[in-house]
Amino acid sequence: MIQRVMSEIKRLRLLVLLLTVSVTGLNYHAASSSSDEGVNRANTTLIENDEILKLNAEMRGMVDLYIKPINDEERRAQALYDLMFGSDKLAIRYDNSNTKTAIETIESRSGNCISLANAFIAMGRYADLDVGYLHVDVPDDWQRESDLYYQFRHISAAVRIPSNETLGIEFDWMGGMNSARTRLLTDEHGFSAFYSNRGVELLMQDDMDAAMAHMLRAIEIDPDNSNNWTNLGVAYRRLNQLDKAEHAYQQALRRNRSDLSALNNLAILYQMTGKTKDAEKYSKKLERYRRKNPYYMIELSKQEIEKGHYSKALRWAKRAIKKHSGEHEFYYVAAKAYAYLGDTDKAMLHLELAEEYAHQSLNRDRYSRKLELLRDMHKSEN
Repeated sequence: MIQRVMSEIKRLRLLVLLLTVSVTGLNYHAASSSSDEGVNRANTTLIENDEILKLNAEMRGMVDLYIKPINDEERRAQALYDLMFGSDKLAIRYDNSNTKTAIETIESRSGNCISLANAFIAMGRYADLDVGYLHVDVPDDWQRESDLYYQFRHISAAVRIPSNETLGIEFDWMGGMNSARTRLLTDEHGFSAFYSNRGVELLMQDDMDAAMAHMLRAIEIDPDNSNNWTNLGVAYRRLNQLDKAEHAYQQALRRNRSDLSALNNLAILYQMTGKTKDAEKYSKKLERYRRKNPYYMIELSKQEIEKGHYSKALRWAKRAIKKHSGEHEFYYVAAKAYAYLGDTDKAMLHLELAEEYAHQSLNRDRYSRKLELLRDMHKSEN
């Protein structure tokens, strides 16, 4: 879907391809460990940077046939999107299981967000479009697998066009970008995300040699990215190389003192090694930063609702809305708290706001149904 959106990128006119989840940040859940042995990175063959955006004959042929004959850059970008995702063309589907090069993505007809960005950028540049990587800030989203939590980040692609408008392309599973902050990334940042993601995938497969090789390449390309250092720390932690893990976490915090993953992992590391004062110090820092995060506030609000503490829940929801007024879920949680407190008018008002800010049709429909039910209840009470 193409829509006109507001962009916070300084005076750049972008066609934004909103892709999906990637660039993982890791957290340890338990004090489990793997072998104490080192890893042998010399035997790992890494894909070179220039292979990430390489094209094959099929890709060049499709661009020559469907994209290059179009003169207008905006229409050319739209045609590329249609080529990649149209049901009558490549019909590429989203798959978060593997990070792929541009060629691998086209050949498999699937990929995660970085994979899709690689394919779009590679073919876009061959089509003479000014296209590059884009970072999209999204709400914290954590999932657990075995002894690890992993956090999603989002990488997409952006095309500069001559007009004075910013045109956004989004997918239903991504949600709207009207309230999302975005920033352009260099190719090096995009390549670093590619290697970091592959490293995390290999770590989850317990292929530690290859995982470490990819994570170290990510740091070599982008040493100022705290996520890269945090992930390296988790890899060392899994190998039970605790001194190296501590060093990596500290390096992450030197780059970003509010890196919640690094703070959490350091607190766990110090706790398990008996350094209770250090553990307490980083736990307190973690809690301070969390309490400034509106998404953490809304989680606290949900917890209070589950406990039946509806006034406390409402206070946390209000604080979250004050911090970030464009998030539909915040209004929905506030509406639930108001409903439990018996304030139907304010509950309906906040459900209307949730519906207004929801970009995915699934969420809008859900809020609409709940709003109708609440209105019916309100009529029957009166």
